[in-house]
Order: sequence, then structure tokens, then C-alpha cells
Amino acid sequence: MTFFIATSEPCGASHVTRSGVPGWRSMERVRARGAGRIPRHLSMRRKGLSLTSILLGPLCLMPHLAAQQPVIPLAKPIKERYSPIRQVSGATLVGVLAGGSDNAVASNIPNVYIPGTPAGKLCLSIASRDGTYSATAEYSLNHTGPGIYALSFHSGYDNFKSFHMNDLASVAEVKDDCSSGPSTWTTRTILPVFWSDQGFAYPIHLLLQADEADTRLRASGPNAPSLHCSRPDSGAKITFDEDCVIPAAWKPVLKDPLEIDVSNFGDNAPPMHVLLAVP
Repeated sequence: MTFFIATSEPCGASHVTRSGVPGWRSMERVRARGAGRIPRHLSMRRKGLSLTSILLGPLCLMPHLAAQQPVIPLAKPIKERYSPIRQVSGATLVGVLAGGSDNAVASNIPNVYIPGTPAGKLCLSIASRDGTYSATAEYSLNHTGPGIYALSFHSGYDNFKSFHMNDLASVAEVKDDCSSGPSTWTTRTILPVFWSDQGFAYPIHLLLQADEADTRLRASGPNAPSLHCSRPDSGAKITFDEDCVIPAAWKPVLKDPLEIDVSNFGDNAPPMHVLLAVP
């Protein structure tokens, strides 16, 4: 059994002693109180302590909210997170991307096609493939008519501009309340996202975090097409690990909902149903 000695310090006030290991001073205090020797059951190598310090050390993040120049105006400030410590998304459907490009985001902003004249808020979420960045944004539609619109989105993090468009999983949908989660039993209407240097294009990528489960996409109706989703060929698979690639030949069947069926070693969860808003 291994025992760990932890110290509590204010955020940003950890010290580094001659060993170069935060918290080593606490071990020295134990040594001083213990007649010059640390008990065997409490001793550990510096290497182990260093690893423990890395795993348990405090992480301080300061959120930044950037002023926006709206195309469709923001209803609330963008909420962003950037951390070099990668975190696994708990979502299932994490992105719907139209076209895609290996180009960096740079100064480009997301675009969507809005069908009809929807009421409510346009809710956007963006997460990087490697899990280091995520953001949410909310937009007022104000009786916006059908058409393609650019969404005001200017990140407060310089790192965002270097992400490749293919490495960003984005979900845009119209809801009454952007803070409400998706329902398992209802069909979600998703607006595929594309970036401003490109028009709407196929294929459409449905990006999922499926924990390597077998994932299949089916269209509605008799003799409707279906396809197996696949793991991305390269890159980190933190935010999404399945890519359902919808070809242009599917355009006639996209007027009806699609079914996403995930099977994990024979354990079938209820299928998800999504309707894609495409021009």
C-alpha cells in the first residue's frame, strides 16, 4: 500500500525547492519531526512524488470573454475553455460539419443554413478534436428568414486560430433554452456548420464520441441507404472517435430524420434521431 503526503497551498503559490519538485518541503518537515528519518511506509522516491504532484497539482484557469462584432448578434457572451490538459467529452453527438478543410481557422467564422423562420435562440457549441478547447455561444435570431448566415465568433484565445477546421466539432441548433440538454426520445434538428472561406459542401461529417462502439447511420423509409461510421484515420480521438461520412448522393433522403445506432458489445442504447437542415 502506498501513502501520499499532500500539502494545501493557495492557487499559484506552490514552491519549488532544491529538488525542483513542488511540495518536497513537506517531506523535509516530516523528516525534521521524525528524528531525522522518514518512516519506511511514508517514504517515496522523488520520481514518484513528482508524478503525484503533476497529477494532483492545482490548475488555475482564468476565463476570458471577448467583445463581439455581430453578424447575427450574440445574445450572451461566448463561454470558452482552453487547457493543455485534455478532457474527454461526455457527449455522444459532438459535431456536424459540412465539407471540411485542413486549413487553419485563422480569421474565418462559422456559417450555418437556417431553414424557415425559426423562433428561439441559435445555440452553438465548438470543441477541438484533442479536447483542449471548447466554447458555447448563443445568438438571437430576431425573426431571421431562411438562408445562409455567418455567426459572429471571435475567440479570445490565440490558440483557436491555429486549429484546423477538420479538427473542430461544432453543433448548431435552434432551441428555446441553450442550457437545456438534448432529449433521448425526440428528434434533434441540427444545422451543419461550415466555415466562411467555404460554401456549404458535401460530404457531411457526423462526429460522435462512441467509445469505439460499432456505430451505424440509417436514413428513413423503405430501401433507404445506411452506412457504417468509422474511426478517424489520424489525430487525437479525445472529443470524437467516430465519423459518419454522408455523401452527396444522400441529399434526397436528408429531408427525413436519420437514425444513429450505437452497439457496444451487443448492448444497444436507444438510437438517436437527427434531422439535418441543408440548403
